[in-house]
Amino acid sequence: MRALPLLLLLAACAAPGAAPPALRCDGSLTVRNRSGAEVEQLFVNGGADLLAPATLRPGAQRAVPAQRGPGNAVRVVFADGRAAEIAGLDSCETPGLDVLPGALQAVPPR
Repeated sequence: MRALPLLLLLAACAAPGAAPPALRCDGSLTVRNRSGAEVEQLFVNGGADLLAPATLRPGAQRAVPAQRGPGNAVRVVFADGRAAEIAGLDSCETPGLDVLPGALQAVPPR
């Protein structure tokens, strides 16, 4: 009977969704445009424009690759030439990113 509590604990740990966020992290960011303006360019960690040749329209969202874990820097450029940036983003702790008018805001998982 001593083995039963251990088996129950192991089963709970193996249940879907039981892993901590860092273990489920694939390194991607979900970018949601809540700015009301079209986003023309999106850069992660100084790489190439991840939207080209498309854009991110108001209300749209897109998953983009990022470095797994902390240290990500994201820059968006709006169609009117304005830009917004955020640095030090952890793709495992805050895999969501909202584009707001003139700012970017990290969003933790729901």
